[in-house]
Amino acid sequence: MKRVVTVAVILGFLLSLLLTGLSTIGPTAFAADKTGTVSKVISNNVVEVSGIGKVKLIGIDSFKQDHPFHAKAATYLSTLVQGKTVKVETCSKNPNDPRGVRGVLYVGSMNVNQKLLSDGYGDLVVEKCHLDLDSWAKYVDSARAKKVGLWSVTTYPFVGNAKTKIFHKTLCHMFLKESNKVYFKSREDAMKQGFSGCKMCAP
Repeated sequence: MKRVVTVAVILGFLLSLLLTGLSTIGPTAFAADKTGTVSKVISNNVVEVSGIGKVKLIGIDSFKQDHPFHAKAATYLSTLVQGKTVKVETCSKNPNDPRGVRGVLYVGSMNVNQKLLSDGYGDLVVEKCHLDLDSWAKYVDSARAKKVGLWSVTTYPFVGNAKTKIFHKTLCHMFLKESNKVYFKSREDAMKQGFSGCKMCAP
């Protein structure tokens, strides 16, 4: 009888451990929301927040210094958050990112990350996160259709993928990783550098 009771106690203990473990899956993919004031806009997708440090905006691709919309995108982000109190929904995935905390910024009820995409001041990058970033493509599609923000840039009407050696119209719906982008002022320029045209947008 004692043996039966002991086995029951052990099984009950193991069950409680299992339930505790399961309860940590999902919600703990992101930490509790934090609040602070934006003291500095570092780039088009990185800000400094008091009490938190650097925050890299989830889902917003990084623009290189030579990107034709780099300065405008950073300036626009500044108008949205500089000196304002923000709530940061932080993501605990990739916690050792050298760029700092990864998160979604909110000014009041406004989702700043989504605002950048919908207004054309950011391009979407789908990264490992607790959010369904694929669903954010609709904000980019809307900005493209309206030809606002970076989608209105005509200085560099063609953009190539340095890895695939394929070039596109700047407004092509093919998503390119920012680090692989090369900009061209003409088709001839792209072809001279060994790039061939995209079959989808036919540049």
